[in-house]
Amino acid sequence: MTLSLKDIVRGKAIEPPIICVFGAPGIGKTTFAAGARNPVFLATEDGAGVVGPDRFNIKTFEEFQEALDVIKKEKHEYQALVVDSLDWLQPLVWDFVCRKANQPNIEAFGYGKGYAEATSIFRNIFLQMREIKKARKMSVILIAHMVTNTKDFPDRDSYSCNEIKLHKGAAGLIQEYVDVIGFADLKTVIQQKDAGFNRKVGRAVSDGTRVLKVNAHPAFVAKSRYPMPDEIPLDYPTLEAHILGKGDKK
Repeated sequence: MTLSLKDIVRGKAIEPPIICVFGAPGIGKTTFAAGARNPVFLATEDGAGVVGPDRFNIKTFEEFQEALDVIKKEKHEYQALVVDSLDWLQPLVWDFVCRKANQPNIEAFGYGKGYAEATSIFRNIFLQMREIKKARKMSVILIAHMVTNTKDFPDRDSYSCNEIKLHKGAAGLIQEYVDVIGFADLKTVIQQKDAGFNRKVGRAVSDGTRVLKVNAHPAFVAKSRYPMPDEIPLDYPTLEAHILGKGDKK
C-alpha cells in the first residue's frame, strides 16, 4: 500500500476504550464492569456469579482462548468484554506454560524464562482484545486486585504504592496497552484533631463512597488518555461520559 495525503486522518476519533480497574476485594469492581453497555464476562473467578451478568465460566487457559475466539468470530449483540479477573487468569496462563513445557511450576524454568513465556502469552491476549475492540466495536474492561509494594530510591525516601496484582511483565503490558487504569478506592478526607500543646493530628476517614482514581499519583498506579478529574464515582456510565467528553469537569 502506498500512502498519500488523502490518507491523513484529521480530528478526534474516539473508539471503544480498553480499561483496567483494580482495587481491594469487595470494593465494587465487578459491579462497575456490569454497568457497561450489554457486557459479557470471561469469569476466571466466582465474583461475577453474585452480580449475575452473562458470562463464560473459565477454568483453563484453553477455555479462555476459546471464549475470546467465540466473541471475535460469532454473531452477537454484546458491546463490552470483561475479564474478571486478570490475577485469576494469570495462574491459568502459568499452568498452560508449564504443561506445554512439561515443567512442574513456573519457577522451574530458571532465569525467569517461564515468566517471559507467560508475558508473551499475555501480550498475545491483549493484541486479540485490541482486534476484538476494533472489529466488533466493543469496549474491553479488565478487572484486577491490588497489591501494595514499597518503592525504594537512592536519593529520596521510600514510599508505598498500590499496584495491579500481576507479575511485573504482565503489569507492564497493561500500562502499555490500555487507555485507562483506574484505582477503585473509598473516598477519604483528612480530619484534624487537637492533640494538645498546639498540635494537630490528621486522621483519614471515609463515608463509604466508592470512587475511581484515574490520574497518576505516587500512592497508586493510574492512567488516562482522556481529560477527566483525578477521581470520579465508581460507576461505568460516569466514566463513559468522560471518555466521550460529556462528563462533569469538577
